[in-house]
Amino acid sequence: MIKKLFGLVLAILILCGLCGASLAIIDFAWGHSWYEPACCSGHDCKPVNQEDLEELSGGCWRYIPMDLKFCGPQVRPSQDSKWHVCYREVKVLGSTKQPYCVYIQNGT
Repeated sequence: MIKKLFGLVLAILILCGLCGASLAIIDFAWGHSWYEPACCSGHDCKPVNQEDLEELSGGCWRYIPMDLKFCGPQVRPSQDSKWHVCYREVKVLGSTKQPYCVYIQNGT
């Protein structure tokens, strides 16, 4: 009887752990589901520190660590309280980075 009870408790604990892991994965996947397809193919965007972005003239922004410039339709309002950059590393004759979008805070 004790072995059956132990087995049942163990099965419930494992099931709870699997459910928790599934919810964490879903939360991570949906956490930035608002990224627009033109900017992100599921792995091109990431949150960044505001200090890593510099506002340039003409409404453009520069992501300082990668020296990427975003202008015009590449500059979009963020849907959360964070700043985000979207770019892709292109490996043609070396490695270059192609900027897609920068998500900035409204009113900035």
